[in-house]
Amino acid sequence: MGTITGTYDVIIVAFHLPRQQILQLLPESVKQKEQEKTFSDIPTSVTQAVLKADAANKFDSKQDHLVVLQLGYQMSTGPGPDWLPKLSFSECKLEVPFLQHPSGKSKKPLTYKQTILFSNLLIKIGSTMSGITSKLAEFEPGASPSIFAPEADIIQYDAEDYLASKSTRQSDIDKTSPSWEFFKNHSQDWWFAVGTEDKVQSFDFELDNPLIGPEAYKVEVALNLAAFAPESSSDTNSLSEIKFEGLGWRSRAKFVSKASDINQLE
Repeated sequence: MGTITGTYDVIIVAFHLPRQQILQLLPESVKQKEQEKTFSDIPTSVTQAVLKADAANKFDSKQDHLVVLQLGYQMSTGPGPDWLPKLSFSECKLEVPFLQHPSGKSKKPLTYKQTILFSNLLIKIGSTMSGITSKLAEFEPGASPSIFAPEADIIQYDAEDYLASKSTRQSDIDKTSPSWEFFKNHSQDWWFAVGTEDKVQSFDFELDNPLIGPEAYKVEVALNLAAFAPESSSDTNSLSEIKFEGLGWRSRAKFVSKASDINQLE
């Protein structure tokens, strides 16, 4: 994976699912032989920070797991030096944090990029070739959330056949929230995908000096889980549309990617 630079405008939010549903969203090559060992334990402080109070209270650390959704738009993003012209495109990520790498070569919890939706065919092809499950989608409105003002009261972000969302600004919550602390760190965690083998990657965001935000939002999402199922999956009966609401955050920041080998992680 070559170094990538750009600017990402994104709303990020978390929700939880039963582990058995998440296993249906994972290809066999990502699961451990003992499937429960696929998951790392999630600290209670994290679930209390990112989930609504009622959801956090119902969260069973042995039966449930977190999922993260990034509703974003990439601006002048791609490989090569800064002066090289680059593309801008919608990019939506469904991610599962706190997973074990299938190689077993590191016990460090990582984020699994389950699917990335793109508005640009060339970017989608390139992402697929790099080992990431990638799909082409129609986004409405185009270029959301980047087309909205820095302190927009409401932001709409839809990906046809995959999800619909509405984010409402929460002006009484600021960046001292433990929720933002988690998402800030999560955005820069090491991650892997179905075809990245022993290579892992992370993004260094300039989140201490963002171009926008962080701004808190109540994010309401209708998500078609079945649309995210691996093509090889034969059992998607429980993967229907779900609706959830969570505290999310909008930020716009420059970033640079970095790569490593799984053996080199502490």
